[in-house]
Amino acid sequence: MDGLRLERRDAAGLEDIRPQLLAVYAEVYADRPGEEFHSVARFDERLGWNTEVPGFAAVVAYMDTIPVGYAYGCTLQEGTRWWRGLRTPLADSAAVETGPPRSHCRS
Repeated sequence: MDGLRLERRDAAGLEDIRPQLLAVYAEVYADRPGEEFHSVARFDERLGWNTEVPGFAAVVAYMDTIPVGYAYGCTLQEGTRWWRGLRTPLADSAAVETGPPRSHCRS
């Protein structure tokens, strides 16, 4: 795709484009105005929490100079609540975070 560029950013490097990311998020979830979880304010709060976690990184997609998409993640920390609420029973040992990355799926 002509004009598409991907850029990796850490937490500090995300701050200068945070308003643009919030605008992209607002556009993506525009059809869910009554859902508090998908509100821009709640997303901004979650994004802030994630940027404080070690291992945070984001990839921002630009079309020319305009941010058009992004993906981000961080290392799950010991004691994370990520595994709460699974619908499928899981052995306690499978939900212990030790730091090294591994594949994570939620059911």
